[in-house]
Amino acid sequence: MSDLHIGILLAFVSAFTFVGQNFWLRELQAREGFWRYLFLINAVPAVVGMLSWLVLPPDFRWELVRGSLYASIPGLIGMTFLGLAVRYGDISHVGPVIGSKPLIVTALAASLGMEPTSPELWGASGLLLVALFLVSGNREVLTKPWQVAEPAVLLAVGFCVAYGACDLITRKQMSLYGLNVWNFLVMNWLVRSAIIGAVLAVRWMVTRERVWPRRTSTYLWTVPATTLHGIAFMAAMKYTDSAVLTNVLASVRGMLSVVAVLVLAHWGLVRKEPMTRPVIIGRLVGAGLICVAVYLGLRGGLGTP
Repeated sequence: MSDLHIGILLAFVSAFTFVGQNFWLRELQAREGFWRYLFLINAVPAVVGMLSWLVLPPDFRWELVRGSLYASIPGLIGMTFLGLAVRYGDISHVGPVIGSKPLIVTALAASLGMEPTSPELWGASGLLLVALFLVSGNREVLTKPWQVAEPAVLLAVGFCVAYGACDLITRKQMSLYGLNVWNFLVMNWLVRSAIIGAVLAVRWMVTRERVWPRRTSTYLWTVPATTLHGIAFMAAMKYTDSAVLTNVLASVRGMLSVVAVLVLAHWGLVRKEPMTRPVIIGRLVGAGLICVAVYLGLRGGLGTP
C-alpha cells in the first residue's frame, strides 16, 4: 500500500473521529464555557504529548517551532470563530455553511500557489457545498436559503477561511521540512495552550474565574476526542501531500453526522427530527452528491484520466 493510499484511508478515518469528537466538544463547551473549552481542547492533549516525549524524545528543530507558530495562529482563530458560531448561531444554519470549507481550501491553495489543484478537485469541492446543504435536512435551508443569513454564518465562513489556511500551512511545513506528525501536533497544542492560557490568566486575575474543570471525566473524554482526530487528519495531509484532497475526502463526515444523529435519536439520546418527504429526498440526493464528489476527488488526487 502506497503513502497516498494510506493517506486516503486516514482521511476517511478522520471523518469518523470528527463526528465522535463533535458530540463531546459541544457538550464540553456548554459545560465549561467558551474560553475554558478552547484551553482544554489544546492543553489536555498537550500534557499527554509532553508525557510521550519522555519516552520518545522529539527532534527539536527551529522548523518544528516556527511551523507550529505559523499554523497555530490561523488554527486558533478558526477555533474561535467556530466556537462563537456554534454558541450564538443556529447550528442548523451554521452547519451547512461549514460545508464550504473544501471549496475555500481549494480556492486558497490555487490563489496562494500553495498546492496544485485540478478540475476534478474544484468540481468535488463545489459539489460538496451543495451536498452538505442538502444533507443538513433543514427545511428552511433547503427551501429558502437566503432567510438563514445571520452573523453566525459569517463566523462559520471565517472558520473555513482561517482553518483552511491552517491546513495548507500545516501540509506545507510537514512536506518541506519532513516534520513528524505527532511532534508537530503536540507543538501546535502547546503553542495554542500558551496563547489561550495567557487570556485565561488575565481573566483569572480580574474575575477569579477557575481554569481547570472540576470533573475528572472532562480530562478523560477530551484526550481521545481531540487526539484521535488530530492525528488522523494531519497524517492524512502528510501522506496524501494535499490539504485539498484531504478536506474533500473527510467531508463524508457530513453524511456520517446525519447517520449518527438518526441512530442516537432512535436510542432516545437526542431529539428526533421530523423526517418529511422533502428532507428525505434532500438527504438522499445530498448523499449521492457526496459520493460523486469523493469519486472526483480520488480521480484528481490519484491523477487518473
